[in-house]
Amino acid sequence: MWNAAQNAFSKGRTQVMILGSDAPTLPIEHLKQLLDSSADVAFGPTEDGGYYAVMFRRLKPAVFDGVEWSTESTLEQSMTGVRKAGLSAELGPGWYDIDSPADLVRLVVETTPPRTRAWLKANHFLVDPPADSI
Repeated sequence: MWNAAQNAFSKGRTQVMILGSDAPTLPIEHLKQLLDSSADVAFGPTEDGGYYAVMFRRLKPAVFDGVEWSTESTLEQSMTGVRKAGLSAELGPGWYDIDSPADLVRLVVETTPPRTRAWLKANHFLVDPPADSI
């Protein structure tokens, strides 16, 4: 991510956003809020401790030092890295991403039209995710 952002800044961009591909139902308003942030770095947090996007107005090499990727601490460690680099950080609105089979079931349940979902359930093609995963 650092290389991609650095490359964009080297081409004269004054703001850079990196967006994950695993949040297909993400509302566009969430991205607009990140872009509207006045912070040096703004994160779009996910429910699992990561983030669906990061927006940079400024960037320093140490921003991602020590970040353990794909863990429940990724966002927290990224925020710490930004602050240690002397940059301001802000959180945008939260959302969820698709990282597990339960997340995929959630996506299907939430995005399938009600009658189609009822037919799929009646014919045993779909089961509701466990209550604690929604």
